Amino acid sequence: MKRNLFFVTASVLALSSAAAFASDNTVFLNQSGSTQEAVINQDGGGNAIGSGGSYFVQGGINEGDVHNYLSVSQTNGPNTVSGYQYGNENTAHLTQDGKASGVALYQYGSNNGRSASGPVTKDTIVQNSTSDQSGVTLSQNGSNNLFDITQGGKGNSISASQSNASNSVTIKQAVDGSAGFGSQSNWIVSQQSGNYAVADITQAGSSNGIESYQSGNVGTASQSLTSSSTGANNYILNNQTGSDVKAVLTQYGSSNYIYNYQSGSNQSVKISQLANVSGNGVYGIQAGDNNDVKIDQGVSGVAWGNSNYANYYQSGSHLTLALVQTGSGNQSYTNQTGSGSTATITQK
Repeated sequence: MKRNLFFVTASVLALSSAAAFASDNTVFLNQSGSTQEAVINQDGGGNAIGSGGSYFVQGGINEGDVHNYLSVSQTNGPNTVSGYQYGNENTAHLTQDGKASGVALYQYGSNNGRSASGPVTKDTIVQNSTSDQSGVTLSQNGSNNLFDITQGGKGNSISASQSNASNSVTIKQAVDGSAGFGSQSNWIVSQQSGNYAVADITQAGSSNGIESYQSGNVGTASQSLTSSSTGANNYILNNQTGSDVKAVLTQYGSSNYIYNYQSGSNQSVKISQLANVSGNGVYGIQAGDNNDVKIDQGVSGVAWGNSNYANYYQSGSHLTLALVQTGSGNQSYTNQTGSGSTATITQK
């Protein structure tokens, strides 16, 4: 099938001899059908793709269109992208730099970010290290979708939502050279509803927050979360509902907090607060049978940790909890209700 192409370069189309960069340009895009391709480059501040409630649209609302491709590059912001992709096996690659930029992308359909044949081509949104006070809103409605979001700078936010089965999201804030390392006051909220959801979230810096919510049908659901943060005064909240739930929550640094809530059976969580830590806290609740908790504050005796606390509540049958705290002034409170449960607590 013939691929239809749409190219825009704002710095060429905007005729301004006084400005080093083109600015205040707007692209309105509407492509319907399959195998469409849009490549849009904008350089300068105040540019937009979709504006004033007139979002860009690629693909048909009936979700029958396939193999559409969107590529956006915006530099020297603030700039914005807002719009919709409909259909299956579509791809979106969005890149921004500059302060106070924003992306709002809504995808409806399945197998987006995955190639029908050959290597996987993930959907991506990248806001680099200059993107202070920037935001990303992602919503995917469909099954077997795959998305990567990378954001640098400080004062940024990411809101990612996926509904239906077998979706996966990877989110990184200020964790590599291209996105800037160790920034502050960033926030991530990930929401996934449906079976077999996977979330991998990493954050670096101080005074940051991560919230992850996963839900599926009890008895058939399988969700997994891997979340880690490096720095001080950070916060992780995990909320999972369903069976066969797994979470790995890791923090490096001091004055950090982890809150874990799981409801269902055959759940497991591994919580680690590592690297000579102090003043950290863990609070968690598990409700259901055959659930397991492992908590490590201080690297199982390799490093030290002072004035940490761990409070955990489990209800159900055949529950296990293993807690290790290394250092001085640490506190542990464990409450298990039900039958056949085991708690192993080590302080040294």
